[in-house]
Amino acid sequence: MGMLPGTTDWVRLDAPMTVLGEDHGDPQAPAILQATRIRNYRYEGYTHHSKTRQDNSPALRARIAAGEAAMHTRMGLAQSADEPTHDAEHALAKYARVLPDVQELIARQGRGGAAAAVGDVSVTAGAALGGAYSLAKALLGGLLNALVYAQSYGGKFFGHRLKTFYTENRAAVDAAIVQLSADLSAHPSPLVTDFAALAVTPRLPALAEAYEALAQDKLGMTKPATREAFKQSLGPGAPKVALTDAAEELDFLRDKSMFDTIKQAARAGDRLFVIGDAHRHKLQPLLDAEGIVAMRDDAFIDQQKRLNRDAGGGVTADAREQLITTAGKINPKPRPTVIGATFTLETPPGCQWVVTGATAADGAGSYTTTSPNVTLKLIWTVSGIPETVREISYTNLRRREP
Repeated sequence: MGMLPGTTDWVRLDAPMTVLGEDHGDPQAPAILQATRIRNYRYEGYTHHSKTRQDNSPALRARIAAGEAAMHTRMGLAQSADEPTHDAEHALAKYARVLPDVQELIARQGRGGAAAAVGDVSVTAGAALGGAYSLAKALLGGLLNALVYAQSYGGKFFGHRLKTFYTENRAAVDAAIVQLSADLSAHPSPLVTDFAALAVTPRLPALAEAYEALAQDKLGMTKPATREAFKQSLGPGAPKVALTDAAEELDFLRDKSMFDTIKQAARAGDRLFVIGDAHRHKLQPLLDAEGIVAMRDDAFIDQQKRLNRDAGGGVTADAREQLITTAGKINPKPRPTVIGATFTLETPPGCQWVVTGATAADGAGSYTTTSPNVTLKLIWTVSGIPETVREISYTNLRRREP
């Protein structure tokens, strides 16, 4: 438990584990971590890479260490020598998903002009990326990581798709790593790489195929029926966050990797697991089935503020639940269907109605409609803060027949 920085709002992690979905451009979890000071958390952006590959590749170790240090700095957190793992997914799934969108970024750069953009960020060769989070910057960083991971399979490692890819494209991969590293560490702003100048560019489809096959094998998803069954278990209607249909299709690999890691982290006693909200949305049915609390990060903040108000106003959880249940059953009697109709509303103790499109009439809780559109909001004030606990709307009420 702790107070959110710069506020008087307390937050507490009551559940054994809480999964939060965030908007990467407006994350709330760093403030929660600063407030609670927990160290046993997982966070998208921290990625599991084979320990054997790290032991055999100083470049991979350095890349991972730099990324994790940057994450800690960005979140305003200290990093200790005995820092526990914060990995949220496996590298194979992450890079399988990112590479189709990287290829789309490259294609847009090749088309030039107004088409050379990802969102509102230019991907023209040499364009400045700025300091803020952007999908374009994330894709370039993902490509660099994928190439460094493939490079780590050099040496005496045999019989692996990434080893084969690196062996066949060693010079091109090494040169691309040097160039991407220079561009992404440029000052005062990271720069977009010129992909027309990289020999590895036409070989990226082969790298994408290698990562996809390896991710499927790692996650037990080699059989089409298994993949389809998992996809069908995901929540529908998630917002599209990928540039391409190919990347969107492969996003289930990241979902599966995150879900497996969430269950492992829960068993290990980790308290908080933060992922993009599109992943949280899709995993919600599976997390509910596991009894793991999951919600948007802003919904968690709102929940904590409400709990603080309730505590200050002496409102128990049972009293709140009873009021919400009561409010949910309240409806105008009779239901208004025409302009000029009179109806009554029940008002629970401590609440008041805010009514638009109708005026108070004779009798307690009586109103007469004056507009074709009527909105009724039941307001409950706790600790001086008004809260809408019931809202009813009617539209297109007809005029009363003469």
